[in-house]
Amino acid sequence: MNSPPGPQKQQSSVPTFLVIGGLALLGLPCFACILGVFVLRMMPTDPAAVAAGRGEIAAYYTRLTALAPNIPDLSGPAVPCADDIIRAGHTQQDGTGRTYIPSVRFQTLQRWAAHTPGDPPADGFEWLDSFAYVDAAALTDGDVADARYRTNTLAQQRYLAVFRAGIARAPQVVGGNFENGLFIGRLLIIDTVTGQTMCHTPVAAQSSESVSVGGLLNPDDADDAVGADLRDQLQRAATDALRTISAQLFLGTSPTIGR
Repeated sequence: MNSPPGPQKQQSSVPTFLVIGGLALLGLPCFACILGVFVLRMMPTDPAAVAAGRGEIAAYYTRLTALAPNIPDLSGPAVPCADDIIRAGHTQQDGTGRTYIPSVRFQTLQRWAAHTPGDPPADGFEWLDSFAYVDAAALTDGDVADARYRTNTLAQQRYLAVFRAGIARAPQVVGGNFENGLFIGRLLIIDTVTGQTMCHTPVAAQSSESVSVGGLLNPDDADDAVGADLRDQLQRAATDALRTISAQLFLGTSPTIGR
Protein backbone atom coordinates (compact mmCIF):
# COMPACT_ATOMS: atom_id res chain seq x y z
CA MET A 1 0.00 0.00 0.00
CA ASN A 2 1.45 3.30 -1.06
CA SER A 3 1.87 6.00 1.49
CA PRO A 4 0.16 9.29 0.79
CA PRO A 5 2.39 11.83 -0.94
CA GLY A 6 4.02 14.33 1.29
CA PRO A 7 3.37 18.03 0.96
CA GLN A 8 4.87 19.46 -2.23
CA LYS A 9 7.46 22.15 -1.91
CA GLN A 10 5.98 25.44 -3.07
CA GLN A 11 8.08 27.35 -5.56
CA SER A 12 8.60 31.02 -4.98
CA SER A 13 6.67 33.25 -7.37
CA VAL A 14 9.19 36.06 -7.03
CA PRO A 15 11.44 35.00 -9.97
CA THR A 16 8.40 34.53 -12.20
CA PHE A 17 7.08 37.93 -11.18
CA LEU A 18 10.42 39.55 -11.90
CA VAL A 19 10.64 37.93 -15.34
CA ILE A 20 7.11 38.95 -16.28
CA GLY A 21 7.66 42.42 -14.91
CA GLY A 22 10.90 42.79 -16.84
CA LEU A 23 9.27 41.68 -20.08
CA ALA A 24 6.42 44.12 -19.49
CA LEU A 25 8.87 46.95 -19.00
CA LEU A 26 10.74 45.99 -22.16
CA GLY A 27 7.50 45.94 -24.10
CA LEU A 28 6.14 49.14 -22.58
CA PRO A 29 7.27 51.52 -25.38
CA CYS A 30 5.70 49.28 -28.03
CA PHE A 31 2.55 48.95 -25.94
CA ALA A 32 2.41 52.72 -25.56
CA CYS A 33 2.69 53.14 -29.35
CA ILE A 34 -0.13 50.69 -29.95
CA LEU A 35 -2.25 52.38 -27.30
CA GLY A 36 -1.52 55.79 -28.83
CA VAL A 37 -2.61 54.66 -32.29
CA PHE A 38 -5.77 53.11 -30.80
CA VAL A 39 -6.61 56.31 -28.90
CA LEU A 40 -6.04 58.45 -32.01
CA ARG A 41 -8.33 56.25 -34.06
CA MET A 42 -11.01 56.38 -31.38
CA MET A 43 -10.89 60.16 -31.14
CA PRO A 44 -13.45 62.04 -33.23
CA THR A 45 -11.99 63.43 -36.44
CA ASP A 46 -12.08 67.12 -37.20
CA PRO A 47 -13.91 67.51 -40.55
CA ALA A 48 -11.83 70.58 -41.43
CA ALA A 49 -8.57 68.74 -40.72
CA VAL A 50 -9.74 65.73 -42.74
CA ALA A 51 -10.65 67.94 -45.69
CA ALA A 52 -7.30 69.76 -45.49
CA GLY A 53 -5.46 66.45 -45.31
CA ARG A 54 -7.22 65.07 -48.37
CA GLY A 55 -6.41 68.28 -50.23
CA GLU A 56 -2.68 68.07 -49.40
CA ILE A 57 -2.49 64.40 -50.40
CA ALA A 58 -4.30 64.99 -53.68
CA ALA A 59 -2.15 68.04 -54.47
CA TYR A 60 1.10 66.12 -54.00
CA TYR A 61 0.13 63.19 -56.22
CA THR A 62 -1.31 65.54 -58.82
CA ARG A 63 2.09 67.26 -58.86
CA LEU A 64 3.82 63.93 -59.42
CA THR A 65 1.50 62.64 -62.12
CA ALA A 66 1.92 65.90 -64.03
CA LEU A 67 5.62 65.04 -64.41
CA ALA A 68 5.05 61.94 -66.54
CA PRO A 69 4.41 63.56 -69.96
CA ASN A 70 7.48 65.77 -69.62
CA ILE A 71 10.11 63.24 -68.53
CA PRO A 72 12.47 62.97 -71.51
CA ASP A 73 13.69 59.76 -73.10
CA LEU A 74 17.38 60.60 -72.96
CA SER A 75 20.50 58.86 -74.18
CA GLY A 76 24.20 59.55 -74.37
CA PRO A 77 26.67 60.22 -71.57
CA ALA A 78 25.79 61.17 -68.02
CA VAL A 79 24.97 64.79 -67.20
CA PRO A 80 25.98 65.68 -63.62
CA CYS A 81 23.85 67.59 -61.12
CA ALA A 82 24.71 71.09 -59.98
CA ASP A 83 25.31 70.27 -56.33
CA ASP A 84 24.89 73.86 -55.18
CA ILE A 85 21.34 73.81 -56.55
CA ILE A 86 20.70 70.40 -55.02
CA ARG A 87 21.83 71.66 -51.62
CA ALA A 88 19.42 74.58 -51.89
CA GLY A 89 16.46 72.26 -52.47
CA HIS A 90 14.16 71.30 -49.63
CA THR A 91 15.17 67.70 -49.11
CA GLN A 92 15.42 65.34 -46.19
CA GLN A 93 18.88 64.77 -44.74
CA ASP A 94 20.33 62.47 -42.13
CA GLY A 95 22.88 63.37 -39.47
CA THR A 96 25.74 63.20 -41.96
CA GLY A 97 24.14 65.71 -44.32
CA ARG A 98 23.28 63.10 -46.95
CA THR A 99 20.21 63.98 -48.98
CA TYR A 100 17.83 61.07 -49.44
CA ILE A 101 15.25 61.03 -52.21
CA PRO A 102 12.43 58.66 -53.17
CA SER A 103 12.46 56.65 -56.36
CA VAL A 104 9.83 55.49 -58.81
CA ARG A 105 9.72 53.92 -62.25
CA PHE A 106 8.64 55.96 -65.25
CA GLN A 107 5.99 53.39 -66.11
CA THR A 108 4.57 53.72 -62.59
CA LEU A 109 4.18 57.48 -63.04
CA GLN A 110 2.41 56.77 -66.32
CA ARG A 111 -0.02 54.42 -64.54
CA TRP A 112 -0.72 57.04 -61.90
CA ALA A 113 -1.28 59.74 -64.53
CA ALA A 114 -3.70 57.46 -66.40
CA HIS A 115 -5.49 56.57 -63.14
CA THR A 116 -4.93 52.88 -63.83
CA PRO A 117 -6.45 51.01 -60.88
CA GLY A 118 -4.60 48.45 -58.80
CA ASP A 119 -0.93 47.77 -58.26
CA PRO A 120 1.44 47.53 -61.22
CA PRO A 121 1.99 43.99 -62.49
CA ALA A 122 4.75 42.07 -60.75
CA ASP A 123 7.64 42.13 -63.21
CA GLY A 124 10.59 41.71 -60.85
CA PHE A 125 11.35 45.45 -60.72
CA GLU A 126 8.45 46.80 -58.66
CA TRP A 127 10.83 47.28 -55.71
CA LEU A 128 12.25 50.30 -57.55
CA ASP A 129 9.07 52.13 -56.50
CA SER A 130 9.94 53.25 -52.98
CA PHE A 131 6.39 54.44 -52.26
CA ALA A 132 2.87 53.83 -53.52
CA TYR A 133 0.12 56.03 -54.88
CA VAL A 134 -2.43 57.25 -52.34
CA ASP A 135 -5.95 57.99 -53.53
CA ALA A 136 -7.08 60.73 -51.17
CA ALA A 137 -10.76 60.25 -52.03
CA ALA A 138 -10.62 56.53 -51.19
CA LEU A 139 -9.23 57.02 -47.67
CA THR A 140 -11.46 56.68 -44.65
CA ASP A 141 -11.56 59.70 -42.38
CA GLY A 142 -9.57 57.77 -39.79
CA ASP A 143 -6.76 57.04 -42.24
CA VAL A 144 -6.30 60.58 -43.51
CA ALA A 145 -4.06 61.85 -40.70
CA ASP A 146 -1.46 59.07 -41.12
CA ALA A 147 -1.51 59.34 -44.94
CA ARG A 148 -1.18 63.12 -44.68
CA TYR A 149 1.91 62.77 -42.48
CA ARG A 150 3.57 60.28 -44.85
CA THR A 151 2.70 62.41 -47.87
CA ASN A 152 4.10 65.56 -46.32
CA THR A 153 7.30 63.69 -45.50
CA LEU A 154 7.63 62.81 -49.19
CA ALA A 155 6.72 66.33 -50.26
CA GLN A 156 9.65 67.73 -48.27
CA GLN A 157 11.96 65.84 -50.61
CA ARG A 158 11.93 68.06 -53.64
CA TYR A 159 13.82 65.75 -55.97
CA LEU A 160 12.62 62.42 -57.32
CA ALA A 161 14.71 59.64 -58.84
CA VAL A 162 12.98 58.19 -61.90
CA PHE A 163 14.11 54.89 -63.45
CA ARG A 164 13.29 54.86 -67.14
CA ALA A 165 13.96 51.40 -68.59
CA GLY A 166 14.79 50.59 -72.18
CA ILE A 167 15.06 46.88 -71.36
CA ALA A 168 13.81 45.36 -68.11
CA ARG A 169 13.86 41.58 -68.23
CA ALA A 170 13.52 39.61 -65.02
CA PRO A 171 15.56 36.41 -64.61
CA GLN A 172 13.77 33.08 -64.81
CA VAL A 173 14.36 29.43 -64.10
CA VAL A 174 12.53 27.37 -66.70
CA GLY A 175 12.82 23.61 -66.66
CA GLY A 176 15.97 23.80 -64.60
CA ASN A 177 17.58 26.23 -67.05
CA PHE A 178 18.62 29.70 -65.89
CA GLU A 179 17.68 32.64 -68.12
CA ASN A 180 19.54 35.70 -66.90
CA GLY A 181 17.87 39.02 -66.21
CA LEU A 182 18.85 42.39 -67.59
CA PHE A 183 18.14 46.07 -66.93
CA ILE A 184 19.29 48.79 -69.31
CA GLY A 185 17.94 52.26 -68.81
CA ARG A 186 18.51 55.66 -67.32
CA LEU A 187 18.26 57.23 -63.89
CA LEU A 188 16.90 60.77 -63.98
CA ILE A 189 16.75 63.22 -61.09
CA ILE A 190 13.58 65.30 -61.46
CA ASP A 191 12.69 68.53 -59.65
CA THR A 192 9.10 67.84 -58.64
CA VAL A 193 8.37 71.56 -58.23
CA THR A 194 9.53 72.79 -61.64
CA GLY A 195 9.40 69.49 -63.56
CA GLN A 196 12.97 70.05 -64.72
CA THR A 197 15.38 67.16 -65.25
CA MET A 198 18.30 68.14 -63.03
CA CYS A 199 20.72 65.42 -64.13
CA HIS A 200 20.74 61.91 -65.53
CA THR A 201 22.95 58.89 -66.03
CA PRO A 202 22.82 55.50 -67.76
CA VAL A 203 22.19 52.47 -65.53
CA ALA A 204 22.77 48.88 -66.57
CA ALA A 205 22.86 45.61 -64.65
CA GLN A 206 22.56 41.93 -65.40
CA SER A 207 22.34 38.68 -63.49
CA SER A 208 25.43 36.98 -62.15
CA GLU A 209 26.83 34.13 -64.23
CA SER A 210 25.88 31.68 -61.49
CA VAL A 211 23.54 31.94 -58.51
CA SER A 212 23.58 29.73 -55.40
CA VAL A 213 20.22 28.18 -54.59
CA GLY A 214 19.14 26.35 -51.44
CA GLY A 215 21.24 25.28 -48.51
CA LEU A 216 21.04 26.13 -44.83
CA LEU A 217 22.03 29.77 -45.27
CA ASN A 218 20.10 30.33 -48.50
CA PRO A 219 16.79 28.48 -48.32
CA ASP A 220 15.11 30.47 -51.10
CA ASP A 221 13.79 28.63 -54.10
CA ALA A 222 15.39 29.16 -57.50
CA ASP A 223 13.08 31.97 -58.64
CA ASP A 224 13.60 33.93 -55.43
CA ALA A 225 17.35 33.44 -55.55
CA VAL A 226 17.84 34.64 -59.13
CA GLY A 227 15.47 37.57 -58.52
CA ALA A 228 17.41 38.64 -55.41
CA ASP A 229 20.67 38.39 -57.34
CA LEU A 230 19.57 40.79 -60.08
CA ARG A 231 18.15 43.09 -57.45
CA ASP A 232 21.54 43.23 -55.73
CA GLN A 233 23.29 43.88 -59.05
CA LEU A 234 20.89 46.70 -59.98
CA GLN A 235 21.06 48.28 -56.52
CA ARG A 236 24.84 48.40 -56.79
CA ALA A 237 24.76 49.72 -60.36
CA ALA A 238 22.22 52.45 -59.52
CA THR A 239 24.19 53.55 -56.47
CA ASP A 240 27.44 53.70 -58.43
CA ALA A 241 25.76 55.54 -61.31
CA LEU A 242 24.26 58.13 -58.98
CA ARG A 243 27.66 58.78 -57.44
CA THR A 244 28.97 59.78 -60.89
CA ILE A 245 26.46 62.65 -61.17
CA SER A 246 25.95 63.82 -57.59
CA ALA A 247 27.84 63.73 -54.32
CA GLN A 248 24.74 64.98 -52.49
CA LEU A 249 21.94 62.61 -53.44
CA PHE A 250 21.27 59.12 -52.12
CA LEU A 251 18.49 56.67 -52.86
CA GLY A 252 17.27 56.11 -49.37
CA THR A 253 13.50 55.97 -48.90
CA SER A 254 13.43 52.23 -49.48
CA PRO A 255 15.51 50.07 -47.13
CA THR A 256 16.59 48.03 -50.15
CA ILE A 257 17.98 50.96 -52.13
CA GLY A 258 21.00 53.09 -51.43
CA ARG A 259 24.25 52.70 -49.55
